[in-house]
Amino acid sequence: MGKQKKPNESDQKKKKAQGDLQQQRQNFLYQAAHCIVKKNENLARFYMAEMQEIARKNVTRLHPTIKRSACKGCASLLLYGSNCTVTHNEQKNSEHLEVKCHTCGRVKRICWQNENTAEKVLAGPPPE
Repeated sequence: MGKQKKPNESDQKKKKAQGDLQQQRQNFLYQAAHCIVKKNENLARFYMAEMQEIARKNVTRLHPTIKRSACKGCASLLLYGSNCTVTHNEQKNSEHLEVKCHTCGRVKRICWQNENTAEKVLAGPPPE
């Protein structure tokens, strides 16, 4: 068998630059969806679906707050009070928030324990 090639520094830099480019594109699509969601919900849904597809193709993880702000069923951007409803449910062992999308009717359950975590869940993505 042939010799194994050692990874060059230039190859590693190219991969890192490509990953940065994809993250920038995801960030742009998320911000664009936020800006346009009130005017054109279908376009915002398209932007969110593109962002999720890019993350899947590049095997990158989205921030949990970004995941929570997108509906898994229809890929629409969930804005609390306008296109989804949030209810607080308490069961025997756990408390959770139920977020119901008005577009497709899908329910998302987010577990939390106290008020501080609830504020973090509903606050949105961290500032950059």
